[in-house]
Amino acid sequence: MDFRVFLVAAGVVSGASFVLLPHIVLPVYLIFFAIGIVAANRDYTPSNTLAKLSAGSVLLSLLIVTVSPFEGALWLGAEPGEMAIYNPALNVLLALLAIPFAFHTVHRTTDKVDKMAADLSYIIYLAHWAGALWFYDVAGSFGERLAVAATCFALVPIISWLIWMWIDRPLNERRAKWVRSRMPVITETSAVNEPAGP
Repeated sequence: MDFRVFLVAAGVVSGASFVLLPHIVLPVYLIFFAIGIVAANRDYTPSNTLAKLSAGSVLLSLLIVTVSPFEGALWLGAEPGEMAIYNPALNVLLALLAIPFAFHTVHRTTDKVDKMAADLSYIIYLAHWAGALWFYDVAGSFGERLAVAATCFALVPIISWLIWMWIDRPLNERRAKWVRSRMPVITETSAVNEPAGP
């Protein structure tokens, strides 16, 4: 299948879902899965210049929106205004702009701290919702809400690290070991091509 046709089809499905069924998440973001599949298949690595332009375009877009009349589409706050309806579209646009930069980071050398931060990012994302719900349920004074926010800022990273240390990392190690055990072992003998005939 032509990758261009695949990407166009995924884009059409995502676009139609975004307009007609925005509450169903997976079809809306299908285009990002498709882009990732194509990039992995073709071992796509953006240049340093393109990666910098990608990151710069995201930062510049954030700055422009922040100082423009459309800042309500980005900074929703506790009581989102009329511009909040454009927030999903803005998120998609920013994600598209960030794709070259994201792909560029895949092929860079890393260390244990960077790997840990990468693993923690999604755990923190999930864990912060518990703190956010707690914060939004508090109807007390500013001081009480500030105390809740400070507690969440302190506990979420700690709880996330414990989840990563005792659950996520051991599971990942077992998964990797299971995958390695089923990979074919290439020996010097098996790597020699057999003659096609006598």
